[in-house]
Amino acid sequence: MKKRTEARELALTLLYQHDLLGGIQREQISRHLAEYCREPEAREYATRLIESCMKRRDELDGLIAAAATNWEMHRMGVVERNVLRLGAYELIHEKEVPWKVAIDEAIELAKRFGTDAAGAFVNGILDKVRIQHQETAEGAPEPVIQRAAAATAETEKPGTGPDMRRLSGSADLHIHTTASDGTVGPSEVVALAAAAGLAAIAICDHDSISGIEEAEQAGSERGVFVIPGVELSCVNPERGGAPRPEIHMVGLFIDWRNAQFRGYLAELVEARRKRIHAIAEKLREAGVKVFPERIIRDAGSAAPGRMHIAEELLRVGAIKTLQEAFDRYIGDGGAAYVPKPYFTYSEAIEMIHGLGGAAVLAHPCLSRADPLIPDMAAAGMDGLEVFYPTHSKSDENRYNAMCENLGLLPSGGSDFHGSRKPDIGIGRSRLPVELMLKLYEKARAQSILRGA
Repeated sequence: MKKRTEARELALTLLYQHDLLGGIQREQISRHLAEYCREPEAREYATRLIESCMKRRDELDGLIAAAATNWEMHRMGVVERNVLRLGAYELIHEKEVPWKVAIDEAIELAKRFGTDAAGAFVNGILDKVRIQHQETAEGAPEPVIQRAAAATAETEKPGTGPDMRRLSGSADLHIHTTASDGTVGPSEVVALAAAAGLAAIAICDHDSISGIEEAEQAGSERGVFVIPGVELSCVNPERGGAPRPEIHMVGLFIDWRNAQFRGYLAELVEARRKRIHAIAEKLREAGVKVFPERIIRDAGSAAPGRMHIAEELLRVGAIKTLQEAFDRYIGDGGAAYVPKPYFTYSEAIEMIHGLGGAAVLAHPCLSRADPLIPDMAAAGMDGLEVFYPTHSKSDENRYNAMCENLGLLPSGGSDFHGSRKPDIGIGRSRLPVELMLKLYEKARAQSILRGA
């Protein structure tokens, strides 16, 4: 193997760990290179690549973002993201490396360590990085990183469907896509909503907003109003942050383009990936071998969660049903259970309000959250998911009464997940558009109060 090719592979290995684990120490880098690289020249070049990519990360990410106008950095696979950083660094800063060599080497890294389509993906983006850098060097009027911001502003203006105030009919305000743990892509979700006769839907993926843009574009084409949302996990602070009972807070009509929020969600996705590794380690201790890298890879751009692990356990024959995975291994109290980061419900409400959205408690009966609802209302919560597939008529009456007594607004949705909840279709639980508009007005009032 050529010395610089070896150096690039070593650099990718360590940059991958740095990205996935949130940082590695210089001593770890030196120790790893000393153990796995005997050639001083290759070791020196690997060290330069690693340190330069870490130091220039913001610059490199700006170059990549400018070239990848339809992709966000946090939606890329960890391998592809770091191959692009290596390639962009060599293109721009290693003057003695011919640009064709830099791109070809990056393509080979992507093919070897990434997905089947990674080579073509990396090739396309790095070629744009090269062209844009040449334009800048030849006297283009603005830096590439500034153009990235302009390109993002230009592309992030998709239509959301028909005029919301002219809608009639019903809405499903709780739907998941492949951006989290759903099995149906955003465009297909909109198509199903149109077929179900829904006027509007809310995309509310777990800790993810990466399905919203595609859904909005599809909504524009199919005449379905798409509401940007998110579902956040939180707990009762009086339980000291204990993971039970877990409460889910849905944010509706949020400003999903907010840069600070997007950055925070990216951190949550990385925390989920670390959790996959921790659960895999506990499973190994319990005598079950799974590969966390494959689970994360198979999750793609989605925020990986326990359902992805359950499906891997089913695939390798460690369990016979998905429920068995939760009962034996990864459910609360299971042999491989690892808690995930949580908000308090007050923090979740505050965050949603900061995004100009309405905060709605999801599936309160499922969460056994009734005793907490008055406190959550006092903390500023806006609504309750009254209409939900597993709620009985008695449950709906009880939650409607709570809404009236506590000044909350009713909401409703199917919590659609595709084949992971095969008996629940889009529109199984619906909300009249008139009630949806009240939630919108509440969200709009939050925006006005905060100057959003």
